[in-house]
Amino acid sequence: MSAAPQGPQLDQQTMTEVVRLALGGGAVEVGEWRATELGAGHTTARVYRLSGSTGERGRAAPWSLILKDHPAPTEGAGGAGSLDPRAPDYWKREAVAYQSGLLAALPCGLTAARCYAVEERPDGARLWLEDVAEAEGTVWPVERFGTASRHLGQLNGADATARTIPAYEWLAPGFPGGWLALMSRSTLDRIDEETWQHPFKWMAVLGEVVQGPLQRPEAWRHPSLCEAYPTPVAPRLRRLWEERERLLDQLARLPQGLTHGDAKRNNLFSRPTPGTDGAPSGEQTVGIDWDVVGREALGEDAGHLLGNAVMHATDQAEPRRLDNAIFRGYQDGLRDSGWAGVPRAQRAVRFAYAAHAALFVALQTGCDPATLVDERFRTWRFPDPAEVDRPLEEYVARHSFRTYALLDLADEALDLLSSL
Repeated sequence: MSAAPQGPQLDQQTMTEVVRLALGGGAVEVGEWRATELGAGHTTARVYRLSGSTGERGRAAPWSLILKDHPAPTEGAGGAGSLDPRAPDYWKREAVAYQSGLLAALPCGLTAARCYAVEERPDGARLWLEDVAEAEGTVWPVERFGTASRHLGQLNGADATARTIPAYEWLAPGFPGGWLALMSRSTLDRIDEETWQHPFKWMAVLGEVVQGPLQRPEAWRHPSLCEAYPTPVAPRLRRLWEERERLLDQLARLPQGLTHGDAKRNNLFSRPTPGTDGAPSGEQTVGIDWDVVGREALGEDAGHLLGNAVMHATDQAEPRRLDNAIFRGYQDGLRDSGWAGVPRAQRAVRFAYAAHAALFVALQTGCDPATLVDERFRTWRFPDPAEVDRPLEEYVARHSFRTYALLDLADEALDLLSSL
């Protein structure tokens, strides 16, 4: 057996059993293998791709799987998640979701990556997971976002209609609440030790940034920004921040459904649905990273998908195309599930969709111009100057069309409040 020098220390018996399951059963002999560490996203888990080949029924068989190693938090120490099952960042949520059977047979075109084993340890929990292969490569056409959104609508609507999912204590509360709480956790002058351990620690100061440096007129006087932002956005961003509690309160009052909770592109994969004869019979969406699986208002899962997709849009027309495809697909998915809302309920879905997308990412893209006038924020936002591949004002200006699109969604959500 071999592994990368910084790879996980693994038990041979466990490894053999998991590889056997990954290959469909039968006796196997694990030979040489390697571990490649992958990015862990917003969690503190260490994620590895393990791969190798083994003898299976007298022939060599290649294999690969994912090992997700969650460290257990200790009381009073930051950075590894919460011990409280009701907290947004409960450290063990994905493990217990798999153990409960909740993710084994989702009633929709969305399926969870297969979990071969959950290994509980004194220092944490390990998840042995299917290594999901992307069927369409790394770039989805806009239409595929619509298909994924339809599958999310099927999932959310099925739970909202039938209420077959138990009220597990560990189901996450709404994503935006915890996300916005992070944005007001620290100040530009001081970031506490717990926040310092967070992968997105620069976001912990956005509450101060949107009310302070971003409102300075000099932040918008750079020629590149004057051209990129012909109409002011600072007042609209401040309005979104000041109205965030009203938006969150309304989201909490709306009908809820089971949600993935972090349904963004890099957590979703496309692959053919196998038919009874082994030939593809359709298309499914495979979800990974169920760390914030929970219940949210109908519309929020699709809004999460939209917000993340807009943040990575490459041209000014793409946000509108994404909005059309994702929302139409989501409505189709709700109908597939048997959900049939009256006009007011349909407005509530649109509200939740628009509000979630805006609360999720508008402040991230919209606050970057403050880096031009506040050195403290610039240091937090871009700790590695190498990641900025052009003059800073040009780098910031290229986000302008995304910010406008997201603020249009924020304004739409605020306008809809009075009709719900």
